[in-house]
Amino acid sequence: MSHRLYHTEAILLGSRPYGEANRLLYLLTAELGLVLATVQGIRQQASKLRGQLTDYTSLRTTLVRGRGIWRLIGAEVVVSGPAPAALGEQWWWRLCHLARRLIHGELAEPRLFGRFIAWRQELSIVAVDGMLRHRGLLCHLELLQLLGYLPQRDLTDSEWVADDGRLVVLINRALAHSQL
Repeated sequence: MSHRLYHTEAILLGSRPYGEANRLLYLLTAELGLVLATVQGIRQQASKLRGQLTDYTSLRTTLVRGRGIWRLIGAEVVVSGPAPAALGEQWWWRLCHLARRLIHGELAEPRLFGRFIAWRQELSIVAVDGMLRHRGLLCHLELLQLLGYLPQRDLTDSEWVADDGRLVVLINRALAHSQL
């Protein structure tokens, strides 16, 4: 019996050890949503994918649907998008971690995936530390809006958007309501 291969672009939101030499991956894809996938033998020295699968990277993946869980059988790092600059890495990691906590189930999310690609780009461009904090908070706020934890608001022309303190209060309030 042959299995259908799914080729898709994904963002590795995080991973954790699974069994002796395997890893459990949290992959955000446009077509499948948040996918939990295992990689067999990735923690062994001889693994071909060992260097490819670092957390928070963009990948082209090949997935197979197994019994109850996806299996990653191939991956390559996407070269087109630049990695966040050193200052933006922390905000990118926080955004990926928050998404991993808040997104549940496999549901196609092309808009959310597209925004993640844009956020990665934006965080790599912003170099001034004060602007980076503000941009990072706006990315978190927009993620919460896209997932339905906050009402939709225009993030471009509001005076409350300019105040980082208000943004933090809104984000914390949404997280408190999520009970996570």
